Amino acid sequence: MEEYVRSECPCCSAPIDPSAAVRGVLTCKYCGNILTIPKETSNKEALSYLRQGELLLDTGRFSDAWSAFFKASEIDASEPEAYFGMARARFGVRYLRDETADPPCIRPIAEIFSEERFSEDKDFRRALETATFEQADEYRRKAGEIDRIHDEFLRLKKAGVSYDCFLCVKVTSESGMTTQDSHEALKLYHFLQREGYRPFYSEVETGERAGVDYEALILYALYSSDCMVVVCSNEEYLRTKWVSNEYKRFLHLIADEEKERDAVTIAYLGKPVERLPGREGKLQGVDLSRPDAYTKILAFVERHTPAARERRGKAREEALSEAERRERELSELRMKLERLEEERAEAKKEEEDHFFDDLTPEERARLERKEAERRLREGIERKIRSAVEFTIVGGVLKRYKGRGGEVVIPPDVTEIGEDAFRGNVKVTSVMIPSSVKEISAHAFFRCENLARVVFGEGLTVIGKEAFAECIRLTAAPLPDTIREIGVKAFSRCERLEDVRLPDGLYRVEDKAFSECKRLSGVLVPEVTHMGKNIFRGGGEELTLFCKPAARPKKWKRGWCKRGCVKKYAVVWNYRG
Repeated sequence: MEEYVRSECPCCSAPIDPSAAVRGVLTCKYCGNILTIPKETSNKEALSYLRQGELLLDTGRFSDAWSAFFKASEIDASEPEAYFGMARARFGVRYLRDETADPPCIRPIAEIFSEERFSEDKDFRRALETATFEQADEYRRKAGEIDRIHDEFLRLKKAGVSYDCFLCVKVTSESGMTTQDSHEALKLYHFLQREGYRPFYSEVETGERAGVDYEALILYALYSSDCMVVVCSNEEYLRTKWVSNEYKRFLHLIADEEKERDAVTIAYLGKPVERLPGREGKLQGVDLSRPDAYTKILAFVERHTPAARERRGKAREEALSEAERRERELSELRMKLERLEEERAEAKKEEEDHFFDDLTPEERARLERKEAERRLREGIERKIRSAVEFTIVGGVLKRYKGRGGEVVIPPDVTEIGEDAFRGNVKVTSVMIPSSVKEISAHAFFRCENLARVVFGEGLTVIGKEAFAECIRLTAAPLPDTIREIGVKAFSRCERLEDVRLPDGLYRVEDKAFSECKRLSGVLVPEVTHMGKNIFRGGGEELTLFCKPAARPKKWKRGWCKRGCVKKYAVVWNYRG
């Protein structure tokens, strides 16, 4: 039991004695903070999972915390702390010390908003059923605080309160003095107000609010703000609890696609601060010491307003409509060309038939011998040329040895092997026949001058990094027979603009089209499996038109999230 219970009070840090607990409730004799603890009879393995769950809650890993508490409940179905922990994890509730209160106290921080009230949660109800009277009383008190946050959040929402920008800043230093950052944040707050925006700065907006009312407004401001500016001159401030609590909650909203990917920036003073703990990659920040700083921040806020997002969405839709119109016109032209070719072929055949009708049997036999000799000669020349240019073993093209330029793969090839063209800077285009079923890993990796690829019908698999870093490749018209696209298959194809994912596609692996900076619109069919960061680092105006109505279960949670693109939109249930 001693290994599970905290050795010190989370409020005043004074030592606490678990043996002083009364029926699962422990009161700190120094500050009066009340803790609930597991039963003395709890299974040791269950206690271990409870402790693990508490640690995960403290670090904001709510999904993992729920799993730990669930395992504890499976081992000991009568342990109320397991059910109360599951309820907290589902609502994203953790407790932080409020230094501004007099005296300081522990108060709940809610990071996940749910339409359901905490007191109505099934796991909370189960906690009450298995708890002692004293524990149940404390659970109800805590649930009341969380419900107050929930109710105030809904009240603000119904009242139509909204914010354009959340200003995240460390207000008070460790010595109790007001930080320079807080002064900068206040100036920025008044500047944005004068420009007609509604920024949120807690020191101004919260007024006399305290405790759960304060937390409810913070939670609502984070949800309603379109963007966040972290005002920070000292990188150490980012690791303090309240500052990290605010920006990490905003990052979670970005990860869940509630906010745009680039909706957070850092405003620093002179010395660059480019990273937020918990976020991959660098942030494009603003130096407040520069004369154009406020102009840049104003542009940042404007870029994330609903009106600006709507304009970008309309522009993407218009661009896609124009692309579809051009594709239809091209398709009609192709059909006309095919009809003309068929008519020409028929006319030529009819002419040849009449020509042969006028020949004597001897003349006809001589022409047939010449035609057979010509075909034989061409076949021999093709085999010789193929042997010189390609190393083919059992239908697998092992190595290309030709002079480059426009390359036509022989029709007897069934697979393009690993590294077959790797690093070849002389190849400019490749014609792949329908006999090829698979393009293996790194087959065309870093073919820097490869600008055009024609895939034959019959191709099913494109392997890992098969066309990665083909920096001049502009289009990838994949055939309808393709079933699987491997990890980073087209990664860093910087000029790739046109990608058509066919309906029969089964799997798209991690980062398949990452760092393709010119991609603007991609139609995503009902693929069975989508990996992580598939379009990471893509075009700034990238729009993904997804045929599924919502993200299917087997699509990785991060298939188009963290680091995916600077600006992107996902249109679900697309039927265009």
